[in-house]
Amino acid sequence: MYAYDLYPPDTNPFGYIWYVPITCRFSNDSTNFQSTRTFLLDNKIMNIDFGFIYYTYFYCNTDFAGYYIMEYTSENSVELGQALDNNNVELTELDRANLLNNAFLNAETSETSYAVVRSFTQFLYRPVYTGLLPWQMLSYHVNRMLDVLEYESLFLVVQRYFQLVVRNYYRTYEENLWKADGTFSEQILKNTIIQLACRLRLIECINKATSLWNEAYPALASGTAMHSVAAHAREVVYQTHFQNTYNDSEWIVIESDFHYFVDVQERYRLLEALTQSRQPWHLYQFLYRDAEANQNLDVDLLSVLTLLAKNPAGRELVWYYYRANWFQLQSTYGRTNQRLGQLLIDITATFEDEFHEIALTEFLASTPGVDSNVDARFWALERTNMNYWWIVDNSADMAQSFNIDEKHI
Repeated sequence: MYAYDLYPPDTNPFGYIWYVPITCRFSNDSTNFQSTRTFLLDNKIMNIDFGFIYYTYFYCNTDFAGYYIMEYTSENSVELGQALDNNNVELTELDRANLLNNAFLNAETSETSYAVVRSFTQFLYRPVYTGLLPWQMLSYHVNRMLDVLEYESLFLVVQRYFQLVVRNYYRTYEENLWKADGTFSEQILKNTIIQLACRLRLIECINKATSLWNEAYPALASGTAMHSVAAHAREVVYQTHFQNTYNDSEWIVIESDFHYFVDVQERYRLLEALTQSRQPWHLYQFLYRDAEANQNLDVDLLSVLTLLAKNPAGRELVWYYYRANWFQLQSTYGRTNQRLGQLLIDITATFEDEFHEIALTEFLASTPGVDSNVDARFWALERTNMNYWWIVDNSADMAQSFNIDEKHI
């Protein structure tokens, strides 16, 4: 909410009064809540009288019932962290996901420290937590952080801490994580865990993905998707293998044959994997000798550029290509094609330093904003600026908050 959202009744231009309902729970015990109250906020500031009753901590927005971002005091955050860690049974999956979302967003904007994120994530591995929603929320925020930090030395500190968070779950359930059984939600959880574990470069996950790739490769090399790797794990297996292998012959075989796969979903999985190789010459060859040459046949050039931009080894290649071919891309796809604007957003999504901000500013100044792509240019510049200041403002805090000595955990 913003300063002028709650108009005083006497000046309300719409003829009604805003009431914001918010439910909060209060307690002096980390294992349960002792009181629940719902408040109707009708002003920017509202004081609540509890009489002579005192509570150690509180939690609002129960069951994730509203789209609020709560800012708790450091003392209250410590108590909430203990409630999560002590398995307060009244904190549902939704509550836990909401608390994680709050912690990450408040730390991202420097409202609170990333120490709160560390406190709120410990319940996931002491003991192993198996609820879907908190793991999805964690995966969303951690992947966003790593996408930007992958270009910074701070990446290793953050990576190491979240490896610890996911490691216990992965090691406990490793055999089952890669199997195709289970309900739909269970398979989503399996995919979330293995994607996060391999993204964090947990060695057990990389080794397992490599093993499964070796089982699947003979079939893939023969142009068929009929192999033993479970559907929910294929994307992770393919991408993880090409991110961590130096086997050029396998990449060349798949790059030559993936066009002929009848299964469209399998073909796209292989396309994603090919564009995530960490060898620059693979990416250069794929862009200039395959994607560009076959863009009028069976390769969507803009999709390839987007996928390459997500690869730390491919981002600069795509950024150069986009600038060098800007007018040709407009001519080919049309001035009003929104995908060109979205491509700029995708390329610059991980720009995080002054050098790239200046390069983007100079490019925008040298090329006219056209039609539907005007807004995309501003969004790209804003995102770059936000990434830059996020790192400047939060690097020291993240380094301190996520630094771990496993001997004392």
